[in-house]
Amino acid sequence: MQRLGISTQSGIIALSLLLAGGLLSGCKDCNDRPVRPDPVCTDDVGCVDPDVNDPDANDPDVNDPDANDPDANDPDVNDPDVNDPDVNDPDVNDPDTSLPDVTDPDVGTCSTAAQCGPGEECVLGACVPAAPECERRTDCASNERCEDGTCIPDGVCLDDGDCGTAHLCQRGQCAPPCSVDGDCGPTGVCEVNRCVPSPDAGQCQSSADCEPCETCVAGACEVEGAYCVNDAGCGIGKVCRDGGCAFTCSSSAQCPPGQSCDGGVCADSEGLAECVRNADCGSGAVCIDAVCRDRCTSDAACDPLEMCAHGVCRPDLRPGVECLRTADCSGGASCVDAQCRMPCWSAGDCRTGTCEQGYCTR
Repeated sequence: MQRLGISTQSGIIALSLLLAGGLLSGCKDCNDRPVRPDPVCTDDVGCVDPDVNDPDANDPDVNDPDANDPDANDPDVNDPDVNDPDVNDPDVNDPDTSLPDVTDPDVGTCSTAAQCGPGEECVLGACVPAAPECERRTDCASNERCEDGTCIPDGVCLDDGDCGTAHLCQRGQCAPPCSVDGDCGPTGVCEVNRCVPSPDAGQCQSSADCEPCETCVAGACEVEGAYCVNDAGCGIGKVCRDGGCAFTCSSSAQCPPGQSCDGGVCADSEGLAECVRNADCGSGAVCIDAVCRDRCTSDAACDPLEMCAHGVCRPDLRPGVECLRTADCSGGASCVDAQCRMPCWSAGDCRTGTCEQGYCTR
């Protein structure tokens, strides 16, 4: 019995060693196995997966912001601001930023230019200042002047047909239609968009009471077709140019303001650019051919070489001194106060209808 017990105990020990040896032989060296094979061990303690405690050993780190967003440290290709930094800012290169704000109560709304005021045009439903048609006389046709940025037929007019479709002939000068009496100078009033002589104007005793392009005839100012038709009609020291008498000169100092000596004759200075629009002048002056011209009520308010024409000082285009002596006159006229005047016995002898001190008035 004792022998059997010893033998049995020895067998159990031997079997245990055999099993232990067999199990160990199946897991000789867990560290020699390739990276991430399926574990061959059945003993969790003896064969620990290296990734268990380091989930980021070979996999993306779930806590790493770069793992699922490869663009975290790079420009985000899906971010609209990356390639367009101006998405949320006003684009300084966007031409639309200079367009009129139609929501501004100070900007008039329109659908056509006819709904806008003088000097305005309709742009995207808003009335805005129109671009000037001209800046100087050379921008216009040869028979036009540049006034307040607009080309206007110049010279003496006899009717509206001489002034094109946008202007009216008003007392011998083409001008824009008027809206108030102030548009018509000191001697005119505005009636149905046209300047006409005020009740106490247009009546005359001599041509000095009339506009420069007018002559006093039978007590009323009448428009002459032109200041001159040839040099002979301009008197001493002047020549006829485009229907007006221009001063002769040897230097620009002998010319009216805004003119220079060109080939012995005073003409508008092409290089001078004081203004484009009346607003550039201030003090109520008028911008004509890039020169700010003062307003006036008589010649006395102007330069000695200027005349007050339609309320504005302009180069004097009237005939100059006609004579220094009677020999300078023709057709039986006599030199009186530097003018050649026809002798008369009565008003019937004079074209103007007035005979004063033996000579016809002019």
